[in-house]
Amino acid sequence: MPLWSFLRPRNYKNQPIRRPARLVFEHLEDRSVPSTTPGSISGTVFLAANSVPDLPGIPVTLSGTTDQGTSVNLSTATDTTGAFDFATVPTGTYSVSAGPVAGFLGGTGTTMVAAVTVGSGQAVSQNFGFQGIGINPTLISMRMFLTESSAASFPIGGTPGAPVTQVDHAPVVSSVIAPVSLSSSSSTATIDLAGHFTDSDITNGIATFNTSAGPINVQLFTTTTPQTVANFNDYVQSGAYNDIIFSRLANLSTSDVTATPQILQGGGATLTTSGSSSNLVGITPLAPVPGEFGASNTAGTLAMALSTGPNSGTDQFYFNLTDNSAALDPQKFTVFGKIADAASQQVLNTLAATPRQDESSAITIPGVGLNDVPLNNYTGTSFPTDATASNFLLVNSITVTPGNDSLTYALVSNSNPTLVTATLNSEKLALSFTAGQTGTPTITVQATDRFGATVQTSFTVTVS
Repeated sequence: MPLWSFLRPRNYKNQPIRRPARLVFEHLEDRSVPSTTPGSISGTVFLAANSVPDLPGIPVTLSGTTDQGTSVNLSTATDTTGAFDFATVPTGTYSVSAGPVAGFLGGTGTTMVAAVTVGSGQAVSQNFGFQGIGINPTLISMRMFLTESSAASFPIGGTPGAPVTQVDHAPVVSSVIAPVSLSSSSSTATIDLAGHFTDSDITNGIATFNTSAGPINVQLFTTTTPQTVANFNDYVQSGAYNDIIFSRLANLSTSDVTATPQILQGGGATLTTSGSSSNLVGITPLAPVPGEFGASNTAGTLAMALSTGPNSGTDQFYFNLTDNSAALDPQKFTVFGKIADAASQQVLNTLAATPRQDESSAITIPGVGLNDVPLNNYTGTSFPTDATASNFLLVNSITVTPGNDSLTYALVSNSNPTLVTATLNSEKLALSFTAGQTGTPTITVQATDRFGATVQTSFTVTVS
């Protein structure tokens, strides 16, 4: 049998010459020379998600049988450019495999196999594309980065090599404000400006509920429910949500406090203490926010509580502990966020495991039901005065981290302020009129983004 082995060439100092990711077959003849000319197998292992041919250090194996019946089993690894090469391969039928990709961040990191046949003097090319959403840092090579810049390297414009500055898009009017009519039967009106302006730079923010059981991070649906998120942020910024309680841990189909809870509701009442006595004080609600129902009430989502219809949400919110879409979606409860991470979901699960009891006869808080209030180890007889902070599920505070951009609003002009009074509170513009007069003044309002770009729009108010 002929003997196959690796020969490592040496330089003039008799030191081995190293050639990365290249294995060479040398045929040490015993008595005869094969009648066929050896071929080669080479290729590239790349990330298929973006076709970057740069997965270095990936193991590649060649196995099979030559036409002379000799078994072959050889291994190499891709070099810094993701390339591999088996040179001087005898004619035969082989299996070439690449991988697995250790530490691949998502997608397929398993071994990929391809069958190849090498003919006399044939150069065979075989590539492997791994699909994934990211790669391990050990697989990153300098080929993935620009070594020089040109105009094509900066598609947003600017001078190559100059400092990169953020490109700001100005806000725009997303919907025209319709003319408003005021009369003795409807003497006031509120316009939510967050529903009439938008900015393409706005992205979803994060709200962190700092609860007695730990933080709950919620991704806010700022881009799809801007009015609801702005309304929620109004309460946060005013401090109204500091030391609020979760007042309702309920099953939607039964009043049985031992039934599996489906929602955890809060935002309507604040816990106050004076010495050893406790009290619950209702939050003063702002003007109702228009409904923005879209996303479904599935498990792990955050939604607005309603009182009389889709446009009646104010200060109360709830977490969906189960999939409540069948029960709540037909009533248009606006979902405006979702649990952002596993740790936050665990905190929510801990809160949802709290025992609850009916304290509705002990105290009356407008708009806040205490039929199934969650309480830890409460055995008192004079609720809530003999309860302590440790008995309640508390939200000590809520912080909101906005996305890439946000809008603020301003009242620019009012052509007849003696007839119509316009008062702006955050994004809510309240209108009222002076009795005994008529007319049609024009109101102009403005939206400004974080970088100072503005846009204005006007509408009329008819007093009859």
